[in-house]
Amino acid sequence: PSTPTEAACLAAHRETQELELDKKLLAADAAAVSCARPQCPEEVRTMCADFLTRIRASQPTVVFELRGDSGTVFEKGSVTIDGEATPRVLDGAAIALDPGTHAIVYEAEGRPGGRLTILVNQGEKDRKIALGVAEVRGATFSPWAHVLGATGLAGLARWNI
Repeated sequence: PSTPTEAACLAAHRETQELELDKKLLAADAAAVSCARPQCPEEVRTMCADFLTRIRASQPTVVFELRGDSGTVFEKGSVTIDGEATPRVLDGAAIALDPGTHAIVYEAEGRPGGRLTILVNQGEKDRKIALGVAEVRGATFSPWAHVLGATGLAGLARWNI
């Protein structure tokens, strides 16, 4: 008869394989870590350590960059991936995702961001994804507005209008 620890290790081993086949690599990673614990039988630990190496090699990662339409990079912002309850603060670190499509909602420094859907491929590492942020522009000075305005006023004055 196996101990509860052995049973849990064997269950995590089986779960790791099933999750990996279903391309649920984030969950497969956690299951592989669980069955690679020192409390697990050596044979199971060895197989789970091998699974973990393979899973992490094929786990896609992305790096989000918040970029304004003028090219400005915003240092502070957040993303919500697939409707997560808590947005992730962007700090330049890579984020591991399962392969497939993901719904992204983002904002930068309190400015409205946007939404997009991305497709990440298995094995893709540190893929940079630029997220477009609208920049608020203030009034700008154009010398041509003054030149054209003055020319128009001079023309009106000439006609005594």
